[in-house]
Amino acid sequence: KYTVDPYFWTDQYDETFEYLGNARSWDKTLVSGKLDEGKFAVAYLDENNYPLAILFANKFRKRKEIRELLNKNQALDESSFDNAIL
Repeated sequence: KYTVDPYFWTDQYDETFEYLGNARSWDKTLVSGKLDEGKFAVAYLDENNYPLAILFANKFRKRKEIRELLNKNQALDESSFDNAIL
C-alpha cells in the first residue's frame, strides 16, 4: 500500500522549515536540538505519545529519519526522538 504523508516546507531568511504529518490538535510536544542555533525539531504527540506531525528547522539531512518516526506507528519518547534527530 502506498501512502503519502502531508508535507510542507519553506525557506525564510536563510532558514529552512519543514513540516511532516498532520496535527490539527495535539496533547504534548517534544523539542530536540538547539532553538538558539536554529537547528531543532518539534514533535506533536497525541495523548499516548504517538507522533502526529514533526516540524523541523535546518535538519534536511534528517528528513528520512523523521519520516520513519511518523510511519513506525509507535509511541515516541524524548530519548528516541533525540537519537533520531541529533
